[in-house]
Amino acid sequence: LRTTHSSIMSTTNTIKFNVGGRPFEVSRDLMEKHSETMLGKLVSEAWQADPEEPVFVDRNGDTFAYVLDYLRYGSIDLPPSVPKSSFERDLDFYGIVAKEADINDDSLR
Repeated sequence: LRTTHSSIMSTTNTIKFNVGGRPFEVSRDLMEKHSETMLGKLVSEAWQADPEEPVFVDRNGDTFAYVLDYLRYGSIDLPPSVPKSSFERDLDFYGIVAKEADINDDSLR
């Protein structure tokens, strides 16, 4: 039986991230839907050596949770504890293009 790197990737349904010390586990489908982003590229077969190991990202884990929600739903309602500027800075870091209207900031309501 011959196992290739790509077959390992295809049998792993989730991706693990360690963002600023916080663990996250997301579906591979979500990242494949956003393969053009830095996150999608990080977990592609070309970059991720071991799909069982968490991908470390040196960013704020609290903000990353909202980045994932934005990818899941296409919009986000940020709580007052997450400055819109910080969220937009992380979207830019991850290569995610967002529409201004899709980011709702509680402090503006």
